[in-house]
Amino acid sequence: MSVNTFLGAISLLLHPPIDLLHLEAVPGNPHSGGFALNRVRGSKPVDAHGIFWNVTFAPPGYGLTVDTVGNHYDRTVIAFREYEQLLDLTLMTTNIYGSVEAAGYYLFVGQVPYVIDVEISPGVTIDLSWLVFF
Repeated sequence: MSVNTFLGAISLLLHPPIDLLHLEAVPGNPHSGGFALNRVRGSKPVDAHGIFWNVTFAPPGYGLTVDTVGNHYDRTVIAFREYEQLLDLTLMTTNIYGSVEAAGYYLFVGQVPYVIDVEISPGVTIDLSWLVFF
């Protein structure tokens, strides 16, 4: 079993059920371009369990397909990468997660990410919300 598979299996146990999470809008909606996000609460640099996105605009030619599975584009519209700070203060990154979906959510792999790197495709604007548990 690879390290990513092992950590992925453990992360399933670290998140509350998706039905118990609610949305908290990320300030500055709608977003475009590339940027880093955090939601500092106490000692946690990112006090959330994931991010929900909804594409608000995509330029002509992005190839939106509407079917029974959902709305998706013919190319990646958003990508995420998590950074975690280890005890020796070095940063560790996860693999990049890219999505073609018009709306969806991404649950963080690590228990407490340090910062979330977000890259939105050129011309696309997206509303983002934190998935938080209270």
